[in-house]
Formats: sequence, structure tokens, C-alpha cells
Amino acid sequence: MKTQLSLFKIKKKYLFNFFENYTKKELIEFAIKMIETELYCYPSLGLVSFKDSGCHLDMNFKTFLKSKNTFYLFFYKIFDLAKNKKNLNFEKLRNISINQEKRMFKITKNINTHKGLIFSFGIIFYIASYSLINKISFYSWSELIKNFVKPLEKDFLLFNNKTKGEQIFNKYNIKGARGEALNGYKNVFNKGIPFIKKCLKKYPNLKKKDIYLCLLIFYLKKIDDTTLISKIGYTKTKKIKKKAKILINNLITKNFYFFKKKIMIKNEYFKKEKISPGGCADLCVITLFLFFLYSFDHN
Repeated sequence: MKTQLSLFKIKKKYLFNFFENYTKKELIEFAIKMIETELYCYPSLGLVSFKDSGCHLDMNFKTFLKSKNTFYLFFYKIFDLAKNKKNLNFEKLRNISINQEKRMFKITKNINTHKGLIFSFGIIFYIASYSLINKISFYSWSELIKNFVKPLEKDFLLFNNKTKGEQIFNKYNIKGARGEALNGYKNVFNKGIPFIKKCLKKYPNLKKKDIYLCLLIFYLKKIDDTTLISKIGYTKTKKIKKKAKILINNLITKNFYFFKKKIMIKNEYFKKEKISPGGCADLCVITLFLFFLYSFDHN
């Protein structure tokens, strides 16, 4: 499909032959570029971007760039774990992720820029690396993730209602980022990727940052973002989801520029009300990365 080729330079058809065309370094660069895409997306709906800090007072574009650069070592360590171990190792990945969190907090002076993304992209990059090395079909990845992250179920038993995430789980039974992982990221594989395909069919010239924006509204409509709930409450979050549904309808029935214009109006509201859909943003990044790999296998 020509549109996908303009987004990603794909040299050969089959995912199984990925490393005949690309190196470990290039795979990591692709992953980093997906993280960068978030920063160059505007309007950003309260998130940090190249234009402003959104609704955040404690971080800005430069903070995020510093934080992003720590992911190089993170991804290298994950790839080496995937390459050097025959079996997937949950505890080793968790330790690598804990060390990455420490690097992030050190470089940002204790500001949480990417903690959620470290969790989700750590899992996705590990499964992707392991699967590409061992030639496991893309269509098996969701189930592979589901089985791999089963130890996360124990986390819920240890909750003591101290953090906002724990309180949201206890009150609404919303599992947040852990729940997405335990479900094999089905919202990404079965909903997000097909949504990108649908967008590209209607709007063939969309850039990565435009696709990211479409995805951001899509996930805002689709998921219960615990980051959002912790900031504005469950009732307000439900109202935001309804507004996102209207925006997606505008994207489908009208045109992209009308859609973007409406988001520009909402953007000011998000900044003013201190709304920042961090959970949705993390899903956008990993969806773009997985779509790149999906595109590699479908051209």
C-alpha cells in the first residue's frame, strides 16, 4: 500500500526477514522516533509538545527530550535480553524497567515524564524483539503478551489503596496500564491498528504526527485512562470520552481539517482544566511502533 510506504521505508515484504534489512540499532531508532512523534504532535490536548507544556507546570519540551534519550540504553538492554535468553523472562524485564525509571528520574530531576511508557513500551519492545529474532508471527504477539505478563495479576493483590491508581482500581475496577497488558494490548492490535488503516484509506497523505493525533482522540474515546481519571475524576472523564466520540465522528464523516480545527478549540480547554491523557498517549506511541512492523509485513 503506497501510503504506508511513504510513512516507513520498507525494503522487503516479510516480517520474518526483518533483520535481513535492518539492524538492532535501526529497530531501536524506529522505536525512539515513535516516542518523538508525541512531542511533535499539536494540538496536544494538555500534553507536552514542541509548542508548549500543555497543562504541565513541572516539565517542558526539553525535559521530554532528555527523558526520551534515556530510552536508547533501555531498548538496547531489552533487545540483548531477547537475543540472549531462549525463553521470555518477566522478572529480568521488570528489573531493566526499574533501572530505566531510575535513569529517567535522575535526568529529569525526579519529574515523571515517561513512567507509563517505560512499562508499556518495555513489554512491547521486548515481545517485538523476541518475536523478530525467533520468527514468531505478528498475529501471535497479543496472546504471547497475555501469557508473558500473567505475573502482573499478583500486583492487584498487593494494592493497599495508597496511590491514585490503586484507589481507582478499588472504586471502579479499572486496571489501567496493567489491564491493557493483561489483555494482550487487544485495544492496540484489534482496534488501534485497524483504525490507522481506516484513517489512511480516507486520508492517504497523513503524516505520522497526524496519525498520532487521530489515535489520541480514538483512545480518548475508547479506554478508561487512569491518568485522566486521577486528575479530573471519573464523571468528567466520561464526559471527555463522549466529546472524543463526536470528534472521531467528525473525522470519519467530514474531513481532517475540520477535525483538527475542532481539536484546536478543545486544546485550550484541556490546558485550562489541567487535563492530560497520559495513558492514551502511551498507547499511541506503541500503536505507531507496531503499525510500522505490521506495515513491513503487509506491503
